[in-house]
Amino acid sequence: MCRRVQVNAVAPGVIGDSGTHRYAKEVVEGAIDKIPLKRHGKAVEVAYLATFLASPMASYITGQVYDLPPAHSFYHHLAHSYATHTDLQRQISH
Repeated sequence: MCRRVQVNAVAPGVIGDSGTHRYAKEVVEGAIDKIPLKRHGKAVEVAYLATFLASPMASYITGQVYDLPPAHSFYHHLAHSYATHTDLQRQISH
């Protein structure tokens, strides 16, 4: 018996109600500035995509990663900000 398995991934970017308040305001704003819509996403918007992917309407979709809108822009900006902060700490401590 051959089973059909669908595997898709959702990579949310800056989601306003997901704890972004823990990050420095300029980090979040810098990431949002790189998003074409110039706003953070909402958890419900991610849920809509996940619901669609789990529905019969997506029965022919597999092997996809949905980058909403570019998640890497937030994490890249966060990593850069952290590296800059760490460098400043090293300079201050010497």
